[in-house]
This record gives sequence, structure tokens and C-alpha cells, in this order.
Amino acid sequence: MLEYFDAYLIGLTATPSKQTFGFFRQNLVMEYSHEMAVADGVNVNYDVYRIRTRITQAGSEVEAGYSVQIQERDTRRLIFR
Repeated sequence: MLEYFDAYLIGLTATPSKQTFGFFRQNLVMEYSHEMAVADGVNVNYDVYRIRTRITQAGSEVEAGYSVQIQERDTRRLIFR
């Protein structure tokens, strides 16, 4: 494969993100859907279950003054808001 491509950069990923897709200028070489993989016996199919709870059905309230812990991505510093 490396002998085939005349490039210094090759992107291989099973699930490209928007950033990866954009980096390669939407150059989609091959598409292998989940349905195709299931038909080929590579993947197994899945079932979706909806779990109902009191909060998911009726919602909830957050009391005033409740603080949330946030971690900065770059420094990993914890912030409480």
C-alpha cells in the first residue's frame, strides 16, 4: 500500500471526524457502511433500547447556587462554576 501512494501523508481511519474529513478535503476513497459490514459478517447488528426514568420523562430542576465542576482541556485545571 505504501508503494502505491505517491504521498508523504496517508489517512486511515474507520470513523473520520469532521476535522479529519476536512483535512483531507472531503476526499473519501472508500465507504464501508455498517449495513455492509453486517451483511459481510464483519460486524454484528444492534438493537436500540429506550430507557425511561422519571427524570427523562418529566424533567428535573437544578437548585440555585448549585456548582458544576469543569476541567480545562489544555491544563486539566479544575474550575467550579
